[in-house]
Amino acid sequence: MGLARYKDIRASIVAAGFAEEIRWAETVMPPGNAEEFAREAIYIICNSGMRWTVARKIFDAVMPLVASGQSASGAFGHKGKVAAIDRIWADRDRFFGACRVLSHPMPISKTRRSGRPVSASAPIWLN
Repeated sequence: MGLARYKDIRASIVAAGFAEEIRWAETVMPPGNAEEFAREAIYIICNSGMRWTVARKIFDAVMPLVASGQSASGAFGHKGKVAAIDRIWADRDRFFGACRVLSHPMPISKTRRSGRPVSASAPIWLN
């Protein structure tokens, strides 16, 4: 995608009333610990394919279970998502460690128009 196309898309997003979402996305910080990482990942899994209002209720029911060492299956019937949620919580330290390695900026040869370097990071936390 070229710069002109990017600017057109961004202008359309802003015109549609989503400028605040852009500002928010530009300031998202990576999680500070394994529990934050796991909670964010589990929230995304709960939201996949559902309205956020439904997903939030599921997330709120699942988290106390997994945090106490139980399976998410006690509050959620989707076998595939339950398996993912249980695994993420059980292996949160390992996944968080891998995430931290991946989220370190890796300089490349391009710069933004602002002069700031473009860097590659984990997809969730784009620079």
